[in-house]
Amino acid sequence: MQDWYKEWFGKEYLAVYPHRDTKLAKSEVDFICKSLGLSESDFVLDLACGAGRHLYHLHQSKIKAVGGDLSEALLLDLSEKTPDLSSWVLRYDMRFLPFKENCFDAVLSLFTSFGYFQSDTEHLSVLKAVRSVLKRGGRFFFDFLNANKTIRNLVAHSVKTIGDLKIDEFRNFDQNTKRINKKISIEQNGNTKEFNESVRAYTLNEIEPMLKQASFKINHLFGDYLGNSYSEDSDRLIIIAEGI
Repeated sequence: MQDWYKEWFGKEYLAVYPHRDTKLAKSEVDFICKSLGLSESDFVLDLACGAGRHLYHLHQSKIKAVGGDLSEALLLDLSEKTPDLSSWVLRYDMRFLPFKENCFDAVLSLFTSFGYFQSDTEHLSVLKAVRSVLKRGGRFFFDFLNANKTIRNLVAHSVKTIGDLKIDEFRNFDQNTKRINKKISIEQNGNTKEFNESVRAYTLNEIEPMLKQASFKINHLFGDYLGNSYSEDSDRLIIIAEGI
């Protein structure tokens, strides 16, 4: 299951999650802009922009935003659907960001684009890379799954149909590795493909010292994109941290 993210984030991923569209992204970007106090003078990085649904609305809001991702397929989808954004994106590994130090006013890590690698050291390297490209006093919007609630409500097996796709998903939480694992089986026209997901389920108590070690301090916590306070029953863990 190692390096699963290199295989999964392609056209099949887009087909399985069609509800994660630009309409929903607009309200999320509105919240991001408000909570970070973004203005047209700010320079922003969408750390794992995927197919660019948030990047699109950032630009619609007159925010100068760059996006990047490891997935060639998602970046190609972005370029095909929103060609005006193609000059604002590039391909990279988030552990090794290809930017000068102290160049961004804000960095966004959205929808659990974290916890993919094998070790805590690698995940810490992501946070340190983010801090290095962020200006002192810059803001880091970190949106992650709420591990406590997700594990508590994990559904072991589910089946859904989207168009001509039959999608079987099998989930488990590995107590030893503290990872939420998912196997996705996609059947279409008699052919079946299988993919994996594996995310290190960091709790707030685990991620907070990592942020501190990467020279961040936490300024605000939210439990969703409506601005509700974070609790163990929240849908999300949204952290707004400041580079120190």
